[in-house]
Amino acid sequence: MIANALGQKNGTLAAEQQEWPAIKSLKVTAIASYSSEELPVGASRRFKVVQKKDAWEVHPYSSEARQIRSRAERKELRRLLEATLR
Repeated sequence: MIANALGQKNGTLAAEQQEWPAIKSLKVTAIASYSSEELPVGASRRFKVVQKKDAWEVHPYSSEARQIRSRAERKELRRLLEATLR
């Protein structure tokens, strides 16, 4: 997934990508909605990214995801989702 996002093929990066800063972490946010709620709900989790010779390894920083529950954070999720879908 990371190699694909970077446009990496066969373990090599394009010349312009070789000068990019190394990816050290990754945050994944899941957004969901259900009919009884006006705003979406979500959860996020951070991962440490380690590049090995021919592969990338992704290790979670914690054993659980952080639930996104506050009204302000849920409004932000909605704005993020709407902006992405435009």
